[in-house]
Amino acid sequence: MPKNLYYDDIKLIKKPFIKRLKGFLKFFLICILIIGCFFCASFFSKALTVGNVSSLLLYGDKVIKISEKKHYAVTMGVYDTFEESRQVGLGLMIQGGSGYVWEKDNKFYVIGSIYSSIEDANKVIENIKNSNYDIDILDIKFSAINIKFDDYENKQVKEIEDALKLIDLIIEEVGSLAIRFDKSEINNFAVSSSLSDLRGDVKVSIATMQNILKIPNEAVNLIQLKLIKIDELLDSAIIQTIEKTENYFLKNINSQMYQIKYDLYQGLAK
Repeated sequence: MPKNLYYDDIKLIKKPFIKRLKGFLKFFLICILIIGCFFCASFFSKALTVGNVSSLLLYGDKVIKISEKKHYAVTMGVYDTFEESRQVGLGLMIQGGSGYVWEKDNKFYVIGSIYSSIEDANKVIENIKNSNYDIDILDIKFSAINIKFDDYENKQVKEIEDALKLIDLIIEEVGSLAIRFDKSEINNFAVSSSLSDLRGDVKVSIATMQNILKIPNEAVNLIQLKLIKIDELLDSAIIQTIEKTENYFLKNINSQMYQIKYDLYQGLAK
């Protein structure tokens, strides 16, 4: 006996596919609309609390959040004393490495170079694995930041955040210039010109922080101090680039900038 029985007085009616699809889309759009209403209500409630809707829309709120991040230093040995590591670092600089000494947990690491990804660091290790150095990778962890600036305008908080982004940009650019200089893609005068442009941006940011500091704030003061140190390093790099055709000093200065950022983030995370 067949499983399906059909009778003359019974008809099966199914909605066309297009109508069913339209019904689903309507339901989906209604859900999106409801979610959007909740989001807008939350946003404008926050804006009213801040007291200035236009500032919130243009510059964001008064909180700066930056996630924890790691960089990876290719090290050429770890030593118990600074003097011993400094001597190794000087020798490494002559060979074209950074030679900067990084202290961690009362140990002193001689830095060859620093990278934003573990893959890049491993590629370098593969290329120099036959050297006479005790090669390894040192993880450099930059602390997460979550700071609320209640005493400042939204625009000022955006300028503070831009200063932190500028530090990242300068570290990246100096590292890139060092690599391109090493490959003879650019000469020392082109490097000097690029460094001068970066220094101009830093000076503008320092002046901006000084204006913001009319209302004192420890975090902003610390950011300004680190920008001043970076300005000094850029000034030194410009002079050395004009006078020399080697690039080890750029790598060394780049490592020093990583140290400045590390110390800054440690201070801001407290």
